Amino acid sequence: MHAMLINRHHRRPGHRADHRTHHRMRRLAVTLALAMLPAAALFAQGSAQAAPVEAEGTVAGASAPPVSDPTPPSSPPRAEVVYDSIPADLPPNVTSLGYQATGTSEFGDEVGLTGAHKRKLRSVEVVLSSWACESGRWNTNDCRTTAGATFSHPVTVTVFAVDNSGPTPVPGALLASQTQLTEIPYRPSADPVNCTGPNAGRWYDATTGGCYNGIAHPVTFTFDGSTTLPDEVIWTVSFNTTGYGDSPIGTGAPCYSTVQGCPYDALNVGVQGFPGSPYVGVDIDPDGVFLDSANGSSYCDGGAAGTGFLRLDSPCWTDLRPLATITAGKPHGKK
Repeated sequence: MHAMLINRHHRRPGHRADHRTHHRMRRLAVTLALAMLPAAALFAQGSAQAAPVEAEGTVAGASAPPVSDPTPPSSPPRAEVVYDSIPADLPPNVTSLGYQATGTSEFGDEVGLTGAHKRKLRSVEVVLSSWACESGRWNTNDCRTTAGATFSHPVTVTVFAVDNSGPTPVPGALLASQTQLTEIPYRPSADPVNCTGPNAGRWYDATTGGCYNGIAHPVTFTFDGSTTLPDEVIWTVSFNTTGYGDSPIGTGAPCYSTVQGCPYDALNVGVQGFPGSPYVGVDIDPDGVFLDSANGSSYCDGGAAGTGFLRLDSPCWTDLRPLATITAGKPHGKK
């Protein structure tokens, strides 16, 4: 198995030059006040090894040949970004939500889109954060990973319309959904030389001089352009873990009895507010997200409005924005 590890200067295609100029990533660590988080941020150790919401980053050519046919075949309409909260320069890791640790099955955001005449869904990019180790664990100071090693896991991205008929927005009609078997990197091995003391057990990124628990991994889901997007949508990421998801995997999986546990239990989803984000589009509720968790303590209201289904969770997510880029284009045949 193999994968390219993400570093601080990872460039994502499709971003405009002015985007790259004005939205550089932060060099210093993100400071996160735990008092602002849902009660789920208190890590519960058990079979789950994933982390709850946690801040990351502690600083320690040739010319082309001529075209013989003057009338080249038509190509699909160009996709444009209609929403974007992912920085052009993605840091080595991001603040993230651990699904197994917080009882989460689905997580995302309600967003407003630009480009009223270019709304055929082309892609959704999200950022995962892998805390999994080939051997050992991220929180026991013994993480060991072969460079480039990965694991595979099905991950689903879903886009809903927004039902605003009541006092609180709720997921409306299902617009699009895609599940893909995703190759996800294990986080690098612990660095006992550069990451010591409170940073013990973390991996070291030489470019930033920082120590990290997980590694950021962007994943793009491509759609066929047949879905027309409205002005506002709710996008989500979902996957199964040992105890949660549409079809929990359970404790019978061979990886569950290993020292390192199952890698999908250490898979998180990025949720971080970068300066100036969202760069395109609107975050409808900057203090809220859409969350489906079995644990009342994972919600701002302690679960008072219900658990186990996808609903708005607000207002305790200030400066914690789920990370996604959505692209869309004009219908085929239009320019």
